[in-house]
Amino acid sequence: MELYLARQAGLCYGLRRALRMLENHARRQGTSSLAILEPFSDSPTANELVRSLGIRGITTLEETPDGMTLALPLDGMDPRSEATLKDQGIPILSTSCPRQTRAKELAYKLAKEGYPILVLGDIDDQDAAGILDWAEYGWAEQLDGLGADRGRVFAGCVTQPGKDAFVQVDDDVAHVSLLSSPRTNLDELGSLAAQGVRRFSQVRTYNTTCHSVTSRRIDAERLGEICEVVIVMGRTDDRVARLLAESAEGRGAQTILVPSIEDLADLSEQSIATLGLIASWDVDQGRFLAMVEHLRTTYGAQMRSTLS
Repeated sequence: MELYLARQAGLCYGLRRALRMLENHARRQGTSSLAILEPFSDSPTANELVRSLGIRGITTLEETPDGMTLALPLDGMDPRSEATLKDQGIPILSTSCPRQTRAKELAYKLAKEGYPILVLGDIDDQDAAGILDWAEYGWAEQLDGLGADRGRVFAGCVTQPGKDAFVQVDDDVAHVSLLSSPRTNLDELGSLAAQGVRRFSQVRTYNTTCHSVTSRRIDAERLGEICEVVIVMGRTDDRVARLLAESAEGRGAQTILVPSIEDLADLSEQSIATLGLIASWDVDQGRFLAMVEHLRTTYGAQMRSTLS
């Protein structure tokens, strides 16, 4: 059995950056000077890593102890809560993912300019909902300044391109802005933009998909082309893990989605000549390398190449 590994493994940049910021603050000023607003992330792995630092967790802003710095969640906060923090003079440590922050800033800016905002993503996902919060906040500020009708406020989600993609937008709207939730398929954003050009006189499209997601998806496609079976390490409820599995399957490979070694079924009954391994954004490198070692020692998998 030949074993091919994805080029990128370990935690995504945004999560690694957040953990590094928390560790640095705790080392310099002690954990007693810092609290973190929970949940830190929608990832149990990320939450466990933060708890291991010994930082006090709170669930509401009212619980913030006097004089303490408050660390923000990975996906940031809604704009009204951020405004409350500033009004109350609570020191904050923004550990929010830079990609997510950029998407929110764009949504806020474009909404203030009067653009209806469509976000490629699922409204039930925290990152997409956060972008819409900032778009609606921008709309509200613009309308307050103009004294305009609040019935014209618009911000919504699009789950995928298709004939119903723009059904939410009124027929008399001539322009729209498209953003992508950080953990979405970039190809779908391109398809949505092409579809929008045929409907609107102006479409402003911004790629706010996480680079880590895009590069891992490219790796998944490549593994799907050269491997019979691709193991995707990740949670079954994680959108990125499912995207990686779909990308490998789309290129002809059988995929196995598992969170860890313990969840991997026995492969000895299958005759697998080429096996690929890739991990989602919140799988740390230690777990990834443990899986590599497991495949080598249990099934005699030979490392032939990494992707180039």
